[in-house]
Amino acid sequence: MLDEAVEPTETGPDGEVMAELFLQDERFLLVHTDAQSDEFMVYAEFGEVPQDQALACLQRILEINLAQAGQGRAGFGLAPGGQRLVYAIGASLAKTTPSALVRALVHMAEQIKAWRRDHFLGEAQGLPHVGVGLIRG
Repeated sequence: MLDEAVEPTETGPDGEVMAELFLQDERFLLVHTDAQSDEFMVYAEFGEVPQDQALACLQRILEINLAQAGQGRAGFGLAPGGQRLVYAIGASLAKTTPSALVRALVHMAEQIKAWRRDHFLGEAQGLPHVGVGLIRG
């Protein structure tokens, strides 16, 4: 199911353990920052915020963040520089099964494609559910 996994464990500049995964041609970064903690983060880059629709896009992202606020540690943000949309989910190593992680990544890959298609501005079915709750086991 995974397209490619690049070195399952790499050490980042601050000692964090990282894994870069590719699924459905999309890149995901898994990061575990604290050896004493059970928590890890999953990051997915959705792409550029279009300048000609920036206000509408960012308003939509804020609506999604608010709708998902009670569902877990997840949300959208802008990467440093402010032009690239990134989604992050916090999860538990003990509670996250491999199959739940893969399901979440597949769902997020589909949502990345939806973002690139219409920047969530044409969603007829309401707010997209990006992946919150899918990783939590």
